[in-house]
Amino acid sequence: YAGLAKKVLLDEAVTAIRHRGPDDNGVAYFDSGVALGNTRLSIIDLSRNGHQPMFNRDKSLCITFNGEIYNFQEVKKLLEKKYQFKSNSDTEVILYAYQEWGARCLDKLNGMFSFVIFDRRKNILFGARDRLGQKPLTYYFRNGKFIFASEIKGIFPLLNSKIEMDNVAVDDFLTLQYVPSPRTGFKDIYTLPAAHYFMYKNNTLHVSRYWSLDFRKKLHIAREEWQELIFQEMKRSVKSHLVSDVPVGALLSGGLDSSIVVALMANYSKKRIHTFSIGFDDKRFDETKYATMVSRMYNTQHTELRVTPLELIGNIERLVDIYDEPI
Repeated sequence: YAGLAKKVLLDEAVTAIRHRGPDDNGVAYFDSGVALGNTRLSIIDLSRNGHQPMFNRDKSLCITFNGEIYNFQEVKKLLEKKYQFKSNSDTEVILYAYQEWGARCLDKLNGMFSFVIFDRRKNILFGARDRLGQKPLTYYFRNGKFIFASEIKGIFPLLNSKIEMDNVAVDDFLTLQYVPSPRTGFKDIYTLPAAHYFMYKNNTLHVSRYWSLDFRKKLHIAREEWQELIFQEMKRSVKSHLVSDVPVGALLSGGLDSSIVVALMANYSKKRIHTFSIGFDDKRFDETKYATMVSRMYNTQHTELRVTPLELIGNIERLVDIYDEPI
C-alpha cells in the first residue's frame, strides 16, 4: 500500500479479508510510504518461519503472497547454491527467484498465486497473478495513490472518500452477465488480469502480460498417443498439488473431471483423502449419488452438504459480501 500513514487503517484492511487466512497475520511498514499486510492460510511450512509479510535475508525485499507454488522445490534447488533459505516455504522461494531473475521469475513458477514484492533498493512494487487467474488481485489507482488487496473489501478501509460505481461495468454486466477484466464495477478499482504483472514506481503504474496460450504449434500424433499424453499430464499435475503440510481435499461432484482427480489423489496419497459434495432437494440438479459412489470406491472421508432455496435467501446478504461483485 503506497502512501499509507495510519497503522489502524491497514489493520482494518487485513481484518476485512481475514476469512481468507485465519491462521496468521502481519504488517510491515517502510519509511518510503509503503506498507504491506497479510492474513495467512498456512499450507506449506506451518512454523513461524512462514510468517508474512516475509523478508529476504538482507531485508532488501519484502513479499505478501497468496497461493501455492507447486514446483517450489525444483526452483529452490536452482537457487540454493547462491542463497541461504531460512524456511521450507514456497513464499521464500518466490522472494529469491525475484532477486535472481527479476520479472522473469514468473517463467519459473508453476502454481496458483497472486503476490506483491516491495523492492526497497529500487523503490518498486512488483506484483503478479498466475497464468489462469486462479488467485485474485485487485487494486485502486488514482492520483498516484496505489492500494492493492485480494478482495475489493480490503481496499475500502484505506480510501479517504466514498467510491463510485462504474456505469460502464454495470452495462457490461447487464449485457454479458459478468464484468470483463480489468473493470470491477467500481471507479478506479481494477482487477489485475490473469497472466499479468505490474510495476509501480514514482506514482506511475505499468501493467504487462507475461504469458499467453499459443495455438499455433500443433502436435500431429495418434489418438492413443493423445490419451497417454493427457493422462500423464493429469497424473503429474495432481501429484504436484498434493505437496502440503495440511490435509488435502477435493470438491467431488461425481462428474468425470472431479472423479478422475479424486482417483488420482487416492492413488498418490498415503493418507485418506477428504472429499466434499453439495446436494440439492430438487432431483433434477442433485448428483450426490454419483459422488457417494466415487467416495466409496476410493474410501475417502466424505462430507455432504445440502442447500435449500430458503437457505440461499437467508444468506443472500452474506453472499453479496463474499463476492464483492455481481455474479
